Amino acid sequence: MKVPQIPDIVFFMYNQEVNGEQRRLMLTSQTDIAVAKVRGAAMPQIIGADETVTMETILNYYNKNRSEKGN
Repeated sequence: MKVPQIPDIVFFMYNQEVNGEQRRLMLTSQTDIAVAKVRGAAMPQIIGADETVTMETILNYYNKNRSEKGN
């Protein structure tokens, strides 16, 4: 449990059926069963429900929401 305290970003990736198809989703904040966080930017709790998750998708969310927070 100490390792997730060090980095600024920790995602929890999982598969789930969304609208009849299997999607790879990323959790960006902690739940009762998963450890995840994003320090320094506000992000949606789940990424990937509406789009395919790529590094570009993640960076776009992070940079957009980071600039809105004034960081």
